[in-house]
Amino acid sequence: MEREPDISIREANSADAGQISGLLRSLSHTFTTHADGRGAEAFFATLTESAISVVLARSDIVYWVAEPKLGKVVAAAGLRDNQRIAHLFVDARYQGFGLGRRLWELMRDHALRAGNPGMFTVNSSVVAVPVYERFGFVVAGARVEKDGGRYVPMKLDLRSLSK
Repeated sequence: MEREPDISIREANSADAGQISGLLRSLSHTFTTHADGRGAEAFFATLTESAISVVLARSDIVYWVAEPKLGKVVAAAGLRDNQRIAHLFVDARYQGFGLGRRLWELMRDHALRAGNPGMFTVNSSVVAVPVYERFGFVVAGARVEKDGGRYVPMKLDLRSLSK
């Protein structure tokens, strides 16, 4: 494996909405039923810059971005209601360096400090299931195909891991 690139992580702000939207759309083939996005029009509407701006302004979501020194967002992570991973996406060129794990640990630690007892959920893209399993998540139900998208519900109970 190559050396991990020098990447900083910071809390996202409204100025990041366009880059976050571009990142999520660039990875959309990993979570839509059809690689061309057919049938997922309503879902794609949630990935526009204006829709991401609304997400970033929500009080129930904390959002972070990762960027190399060049300043282009290469990863994004959002935590909703202090327990649900809303987004965790890493640009394909930056996968394999532990950036997803760094973002997950940031979300987890933030949630635990804010009073989460150790319960987390995520609707994982099918291709990301092994990543979440490495974080300790387990599949919590059958794969779902809905509105042009597909995902696997997963959960993590840190309390059961410590027993």
